[in-house]
Amino acid sequence: MKKTGCSDIAIEWNNPRVMYAGMWTFGRKPWRFDDSGEKTALYRTMDGGKTWSKISHKNGLPDKPMARIGVSIAQSQPSTVYLITEFKEGGTLFRSDDRGDSWRMVNDDRDINFRPFYYSDVKVDPSNPEVVYTLSGGMSKSTDGGRTFKGVADGQHGDNQALWIDPKNSNHVLSGDDGGFRVSYDGFKTFQTINNVELSQFYQLFLDNRDPYFVYGGLQDNGTWTGPSNSLHRVGILKRDWKQIAYGDGYYAVPIPGQENEVYANLQGGVIYHVDTNTGNVRTIHPYPKIIGSAGDAIENHKYRFNWDSPIHISPHDANTVYTGGNVIFRSRDKVTPGNKSVVT
Repeated sequence: MKKTGCSDIAIEWNNPRVMYAGMWTFGRKPWRFDDSGEKTALYRTMDGGKTWSKISHKNGLPDKPMARIGVSIAQSQPSTVYLITEFKEGGTLFRSDDRGDSWRMVNDDRDINFRPFYYSDVKVDPSNPEVVYTLSGGMSKSTDGGRTFKGVADGQHGDNQALWIDPKNSNHVLSGDDGGFRVSYDGFKTFQTINNVELSQFYQLFLDNRDPYFVYGGLQDNGTWTGPSNSLHRVGILKRDWKQIAYGDGYYAVPIPGQENEVYANLQGGVIYHVDTNTGNVRTIHPYPKIIGSAGDAIENHKYRFNWDSPIHISPHDANTVYTGGNVIFRSRDKVTPGNKSVVT
């Protein structure tokens, strides 16, 4: 059980002795990902957790290894339960109308469960068992019990992580993603993004040598940014004082000493930029011209391989020398010329 954990749990509101738990066996390392098998399955208890029974891989669910499991109960009709996962050639969304004793596949569109190892999340309207939401890179909604879905809340940031449906008014919905959160009062026909709360997650922080100094950093899924450490404004540092300088999952943003308008920044998978904050110019300076970054494919055939957050380091002896690291170390001494790189093995 060392590699198995609970990916999702659902509880009947009117009878909390009935619960469902998705258990998921997986292992993720920088160089590989192992998924499904062993203890991966949906389990049910009818006595508040004293005993559990395995209810998947039978009665309608494929007898194949499944990926991460999401489970949700239709609280207005608790015999109806939805399960979302991934099977190899086996469907995506399943439904039970007898508390999990039997299942049928209602949708095999993998787009509603993009990157199953990361999402696999389904929510049922507590007032209507036929209204179902799935959360992944985008958010989708079904009004016919999962048979068809349409994208909702288009134009938002994406990478949906959370959804709350008001049990007294299911048109009132809150959602959260990697770019913030929003509210809808019409079941996501329209929505409003809430901008009066600052939300961010820094991966890396760097400082320059100015007085007062500026702060540089990469934000989770929101690019790389820079802002002042001090302000003469009576309320302090303002939101508008911060400026985005590059894109993607922001990681390193390293200012060149003595040339603070120039910054090396990167996004996931070794995509490195040279940025001039005076002009706004962002120049790609990949150390290798093909298959760099988050390509979404297996990396075993890539000539050079990078972690999600590849380090950048400027030489303390020569500000024109910069290093970035993958399975080898790359060095540049000219700052901006692609192709004129040397590999330090």
